[in-house]
Amino acid sequence: MGYDMFIEVVSDDEAAKVRAAEDAFHAAARSRDALNLPPGHSDFVEAQEEVERTYKVLRDADSSYFRLNIWGMSRYCEVMDQLGMVVSGYELPPFPHQPDGVTREEIDAFGDRVPGEGTPFRPEVAAYWKQLLAHLSWHIEPAFGIALHKFCTNDGWLVTPEEITAALESYRVHSAEEVKVIVGGDAEELDYWTQWIAYLQRAQHRGGFRVW
Repeated sequence: MGYDMFIEVVSDDEAAKVRAAEDAFHAAARSRDALNLPPGHSDFVEAQEEVERTYKVLRDADSSYFRLNIWGMSRYCEVMDQLGMVVSGYELPPFPHQPDGVTREEIDAFGDRVPGEGTPFRPEVAAYWKQLLAHLSWHIEPAFGIALHKFCTNDGWLVTPEEITAALESYRVHSAEEVKVIVGGDAEELDYWTQWIAYLQRAQHRGGFRVW
């Protein structure tokens, strides 16, 4: 279990690259499984290496995705707090009331819909979806960091461009040496943190990102 993050706006070019990388990864996995060999067999090892290679290509192609496990998210929240990148101590408005007779299945289907296709949804479903999106993107105005609750559950919170901009402004106040001390860990951990900052910079100009 952990936290999967997805940038809101993905270019058609990136989406096409990700689809191609996914196809290659799944093809490699099918070829490996079709061998029906024990893991120690040389042919299986070679096939597994291809699976791992294509998976890395997939992850590199999908620059809209970032993942942290539970421990990693907890640690990053601590680091971002020390760097002034997150805010807390506010009162979060309650989730909007789900109208009577509106089911979770209807809400999910509305979120997955393709505009202009399929059977029209009831007005109350569309109205609730609008309220829900507004709640999931809520933050203190003006933003002076990322609202901490958005990193605490997998509800699809939207970390907005305004929040990211404020967080990065606070981050840039610190020197590279200060960041290194606060992040701690070895070179690999520091490299992953650097990837996180690069992810925030991408998301800042692409509609923010959701936390699932």
